[in-house]
Amino acid sequence: CPGPRSRAPTRAAPACSAPMPGTIVEILVVAGDCVGPGDDLLVIESMKMENRITAHQKGIIKEVLVARGQLVVKNELLIHFEGDA
Repeated sequence: CPGPRSRAPTRAAPACSAPMPGTIVEILVVAGDCVGPGDDLLVIESMKMENRITAHQKGIIKEVLVARGQLVVKNELLIHFEGDA
């Protein structure tokens, strides 16, 4: 992500977790992608509803830990971000 880095400490962890159990139906990012707050990361289907999971902070995707069709449980890690981006 181009631009100056903030020196202010961040409380957000450099990862994204599943807010609910469900099935991964779409992955919208890959390692190396630059994302900002509100950008869509992936889609989880839970209780027959599709839920878009979005970034809560600016950062670079380090690793996507899930695959399309994978079942996930609540709080399971889905994506790691690089450092304190």
